[in-house]
Amino acid sequence: MSNSRIPDVRSRHQDGGTFARNSVRPFLSGSLVPVALLVGALLPGALFAQQSGGALPITTAEAQALIEGPQDEPGENGFGDLTVQELMDRLDVPGVSVAVIRDFEVHWARGYGVADVETGRRVDTGTMFQAASISKPVAAMAVMAAVEDGLFALDDDVNAVLTSWTLDGEGLTERRPVTPRTLISHTSGLGDAFGFPGYEPDAPLPTPVQILDGHDLSNVGPVFMEREPMSFYEYSGGGVTVMQVALADARGRPFDEVLESDVLDPVGMTRSSFRQPIAPKHDRNAARAHGRQGESMGAKWHVYPELAAAGLWTTPTDLARFVTEVQRALAGHPDRAISRASAVEMTTPVGVGPYGVGFSIQSLGEGWYFGHGGSNWGFRAQILGHKAKGYGFAIMTNASAGGVVAGEISRRIQKAYGWDSLAEPVERGYGSRGDVAQMTDAARAFLAALTGPQRAQATFDFDSDERLRFHFIPNEMFERRGVMLAALDENQLERAHDLLRAGLSRNGYLTATQIMELEDVLLALEGGGRFARDRDEYLLSIFGAPGPGETWGWRFEGHHLSLHFTVVDGIVGVVAPAFAGANPAEVRDGPQQGLRVLGDREDAGRALVQSLDSGQLRQATIAAEAPRDIVTGAEADIDPLSPEGIAVSDLTEEQRGLVIDLVNVYLEMMSDGLASERGRRIGAAGIDEITFGWAGGLERGQPHYYRLQGPTFLIEYDNTQNGANHIHSVWRDFDGDFGRDLLREHRERHHHER
Repeated sequence: MSNSRIPDVRSRHQDGGTFARNSVRPFLSGSLVPVALLVGALLPGALFAQQSGGALPITTAEAQALIEGPQDEPGENGFGDLTVQELMDRLDVPGVSVAVIRDFEVHWARGYGVADVETGRRVDTGTMFQAASISKPVAAMAVMAAVEDGLFALDDDVNAVLTSWTLDGEGLTERRPVTPRTLISHTSGLGDAFGFPGYEPDAPLPTPVQILDGHDLSNVGPVFMEREPMSFYEYSGGGVTVMQVALADARGRPFDEVLESDVLDPVGMTRSSFRQPIAPKHDRNAARAHGRQGESMGAKWHVYPELAAAGLWTTPTDLARFVTEVQRALAGHPDRAISRASAVEMTTPVGVGPYGVGFSIQSLGEGWYFGHGGSNWGFRAQILGHKAKGYGFAIMTNASAGGVVAGEISRRIQKAYGWDSLAEPVERGYGSRGDVAQMTDAARAFLAALTGPQRAQATFDFDSDERLRFHFIPNEMFERRGVMLAALDENQLERAHDLLRAGLSRNGYLTATQIMELEDVLLALEGGGRFARDRDEYLLSIFGAPGPGETWGWRFEGHHLSLHFTVVDGIVGVVAPAFAGANPAEVRDGPQQGLRVLGDREDAGRALVQSLDSGQLRQATIAAEAPRDIVTGAEADIDPLSPEGIAVSDLTEEQRGLVIDLVNVYLEMMSDGLASERGRRIGAAGIDEITFGWAGGLERGQPHYYRLQGPTFLIEYDNTQNGANHIHSVWRDFDGDFGRDLLREHRERHHHER
């Protein structure tokens, strides 16, 4: 079939199938360790992101009293008994400014302390601070505006955009180029090994190109390629500076002017500027930088020609407007500075590391958040926004110790408003629509696009036995029911892929389509024969009637791909069983040579088994030879397998982290909400109860098998066939396959409500 039968995903995804280990989104977390560039006070977890509902109803005066006054508990750092002003005095932070977001708008803003210890000028809501690295997501919005204007695509080679400088790929960009997406998400492969210290106000400033080249005027640099793009996440201010040059080249105007016209003005950030040094009209409103003892440090501040990475002057109110602009775009509000699609790009991890196109993204408590931190000479700042619920904050300080103050204030904001980022969030009822709403809308659109006969093929009663049929072998060996992709026209096919995208993560959708495309590779290898190797030989089936508040399901299935989704009450969902296979596991010839579609599943398993000492390995080894296939096969009902292997309780902390990584590799194929719900249940059942078993050879290329199972789930992975170049892997849920646990909870809930 034509390659056009699968919609081009390269505008949304990087090609290649093997992702670095740190690509995993932390749906399951073994400890409460914050992501460094997000707010230090926030608690990562693996809980389901609930739909809107917003923060607790609270007046401005009530919120300020709760946040500014002493707390009823000591807090993480023991500062709970202090007022905000006492906290600032204790930590030698002269000035702080705060803006709080509720219901997609600024609820209130207030300044505390002084902007300049030498003059005693007070901080107010108009006081401007250096945003430092928060400049990066603001710059990213301008990049998305340029993409929407057709100046370039996120996945274009950046050298095709640059006109004033050229990036030397140093032999590392032959398979994948450096692109705007990779530069902004810190996955470009550039090595910086530096931050930006800034320059004295009267010092001669290098141009951005001179910074990239490591010119004598520059106090950093040069930038250089260290690894292949999209192979590793490494925070890179140099990469963002490359994008600064590229955006200015594409627009044909200075970067600060581009940001003013494309972001600051449309968003209403009236007290913000990327001009460096700061314009005289803003000088009198700008806060001074202060040291760790709250002292002035000679120069009032440093100057940052690295505008995209560190050059924004702004206020918390303006940053809060920026956060709400993204939130409203995500919610589909019209007439925003960027489209919803662009906002999704900004707030969805690219597949390697925690960053989207501009923001760091994290699961916190029961919600999904986007945010960024900032640290310049004498300034610290933080922003955060909920992806769906319309709340967040911006906090800016004018001292080197300001990060601790911002962290404590952020905790108080969360508590006062009852955010779902809390370890024990305020009860808001059961479940969440989240991703389920998108699946429901996509399923309804798909059914509406079908003809009457096609709809009859595709639909079944929810209670039919067909919903529980599960297999992953070729269609010639297993009769499947549903509507086949090959029977769809282009519009219907796009609607089918919309549904697949709604149920899977970005990386999951890419994985699924690459598994389908491997049928082309098999056709070339086999030259035709018993099996019709065709990427369109996959079927989609709908069970029940998708709609708000409804219980329904859907299945996407064919050779090496079997995904079963269940939605209960229109608010919570699960994908289980979920089978993914790859033949060949590694493409060794032809145009896709080197592609390893499920390479992350092999690599994460190997990382864990190779970390074991000899005694642990004996415990983990369940058989000398790997089984021919996954042990549970295609059974609709499964039980825990024996022998189990080694328990997480017998592993070191580092090895425990590798177990969590391995679980997350499988969870990350699911959409954020579905993965978070499963992660929550796994964590609640106890990570120490998980066991890991290995069979077969330890060297790459040898037949091997592993299983990871806990009280609620089973992962099986087998690579034995075709000379150990043929992967079968599956996610099973002992209680949740085909939504059984959700359906049982649904019945119990309705029984108690009667």
